[in-house]
Amino acid sequence: MIRRIILIMMTAYAATTAKASDVPSLSCVLPGYDRLSVEQRLDSRQLLPLEGLWVMPEEKMTVAIEADGEENGLPTYRIVAVEAANAAIDCGLVIGYAQPSADPGKLRLWLYSEWENETPSSPRQCVGTLTGDRSITIARTKIGMRLSVNVMRFMPSVFGAFRLYPHVDKPTVDPGLFKTYPPEDTTPTLIF
Repeated sequence: MIRRIILIMMTAYAATTAKASDVPSLSCVLPGYDRLSVEQRLDSRQLLPLEGLWVMPEEKMTVAIEADGEENGLPTYRIVAVEAANAAIDCGLVIGYAQPSADPGKLRLWLYSEWENETPSSPRQCVGTLTGDRSITIARTKIGMRLSVNVMRFMPSVFGAFRLYPHVDKPTVDPGLFKTYPPEDTTPTLIF
């Protein structure tokens, strides 16, 4: 019974720590990530649709999403803190990575989930859902354990008195991001 519980818990942990082959296990701080320098860098080139400054209201943080290469023909993005209310988060701290999926409305996200010696570590895979109004909601599978007690002990030799099994909860209110820079194009488009 103990082996089974450990196996279930290890499987649940492995399912939530799946990551791309090149996502580093520890984060790093990159130079040049104040708001002004990021805006100048973004204005100096043609941007991919995800690139820009995004606000994470639940974390009270502004992040830059910038292209960071390509994997299997899909662009990869680096998510870097630009401003944060939390003093432990430095400007330029890489908080995660993103990559488009086969579903055009979904992203694969790897966000650092733990601190190791004052450095974010343990990237966890999440799903980002793109919406038409320049926002991304983040859903992460929540895995829990349920204990079932057979009080009546109906056929205990078959069903047992206790049963422990994994339970996946659906996310409720999803945290997310909304894009603030570059601003939406407000120039009218003339179609002939």
